[in-house]
Amino acid sequence: IQYKAIIKQLKDELGKYASTITQLEELQKSLRENEDVKKNWDEERAATDQQLRAYKRQVDDLRRQLTEEKKKQKKLQESLDNKTGVEEKITEYDAKVHDLQVQLADELKNKDHFMGGVQMLQQQLNEAKIKYQEEMEKMRNAN
Repeated sequence: IQYKAIIKQLKDELGKYASTITQLEELQKSLRENEDVKKNWDEERAATDQQLRAYKRQVDDLRRQLTEEKKKQKKLQESLDNKTGVEEKITEYDAKVHDLQVQLADELKNKDHFMGGVQMLQQQLNEAKIKYQEEMEKMRNAN
């Protein structure tokens, strides 16, 4: 009877060991699965980090481009402002040239009018000289 009890106790112990071994095998399997999950997570994280760095580089490039475009826009605006200033000066000079042209036309009219008066006086002087010479001739001939 003792042997049967010892055998039964040994069978129970073996059952416990077998159960423990099964549990250990399941834990080992679970550990391997967790290691695989961690490995996959690490790989995904590395890929995500790489993508994030690539996006950051793109953002930095876009910021640089934006800064360059803003500089170009500022230069264009300054150029436009300068052009506007030059156009205002040109308009101002055009107005001055127009005023001078009008003044010159007036002066030319005055000159023509004056020259007409001078010509008329010259003609009257010539006519007076001719009459004077004729009178002198008559007086000489009379003497």
